[in-house]
Amino acid sequence: NADGTLVAHLTEPRTTITLRNAPATATVSFLRGFSAPVRVDYPRSPAALRHLAKFDSDGFARWDAAQNLLATNILSDVSGRQAPAPAAAEEAVSMVQDLVQAGHEAPDDGEAKALLASMLTLPPETWLLELAPGADILAIAAAWDRFADRLAGACDWEGLAAANETPGGYQAESADMARRQLRQCAIWYAARQLDEADPSRAADWLLAMLREADNLTNRLTALEGLLGLRSLAEPAKAEVLDAFHQRWRDEPHVVDGWLSAQARVPLPGTLARVQALEHSPAYDAKVPNKVRALLLAFTGNVRNFHAASGEAYRWAADHVIELDGFNPQMASQLAKVLARWPRFDAARGARMRAALAAVGERKLSENVQEVVLKGLAEQPSQTVAPPA
Repeated sequence: NADGTLVAHLTEPRTTITLRNAPATATVSFLRGFSAPVRVDYPRSPAALRHLAKFDSDGFARWDAAQNLLATNILSDVSGRQAPAPAAAEEAVSMVQDLVQAGHEAPDDGEAKALLASMLTLPPETWLLELAPGADILAIAAAWDRFADRLAGACDWEGLAAANETPGGYQAESADMARRQLRQCAIWYAARQLDEADPSRAADWLLAMLREADNLTNRLTALEGLLGLRSLAEPAKAEVLDAFHQRWRDEPHVVDGWLSAQARVPLPGTLARVQALEHSPAYDAKVPNKVRALLLAFTGNVRNFHAASGEAYRWAADHVIELDGFNPQMASQLAKVLARWPRFDAARGARMRAALAAVGERKLSENVQEVVLKGLAEQPSQTVAPPA
């Protein structure tokens, strides 16, 4: 193609492509321009991945290289596995530092900064589990936290956040949205670093951000940052939440964000918080957006939903049964979370499957019954070592 991309039609069981006279430092950029998900088993060195993340001309290839380098470092640090090689970790940290610098220099074209934000965001723990099925999801989460802390201390995230403030106030333009996305990412890392290094400043910084916010993205970014601070006492968080709700209680979309922010808090005790919110006037189980904002948001909270007690699985099963009485579509979405049990480690998967089986003992709608029967028929995944 005009950009130098080769399209290879693989029509045989085995095909060999030879690129002659390629420079010794060249590395292959796969899946250029692809719009459908494809997984390629082709190990590349950390240096090659960093090179692609920085210089590749294809946006997806850049993102894919960055995410693979971050994922490799996190998974290699999962408990019971080999610690990440110093060279690999240094390549990942250096890549992130390069991307942060690029965040100061990237054009405001609505694409460059949005891409950088996506590249700097750590891959979700559930995606990492797809790369190492059968692994302990909480061990993955612990390794994820350790690597996030390292990156938080390795860059000037506050400077990146300040450099990407929206001049002249809120505008619904692509360039401004991309800038807000990058700023949101920078704030998350900066808050994580300040929570350890300067707790009082962390709270003051985020509170000021919440007061000055002129759009929902900035407002919820500040609110989630405050709720995630380990150093901020619960009474102070409750005061912030109450003031936020009092101001925006007549705006359903904002209240949905308020519910989700609480459901996603990664600190212990979030299930109890969600259960209390179910009895709040802000929540109505018969409104699908409220169910998505609170219940489904909580199922994505890896550290709490997959806690060792298995209490959240029983909670989810009870809600599948309840929702099935008046909204089978939402009930089936919640049931699908439990139906993913084969991906998890044996003990956790067994608890998820038991909760799904308890749902199956009830008289169910066709929507939910299909999910339950299919989920119960699945076989557990074989534990797979993460990428080297």
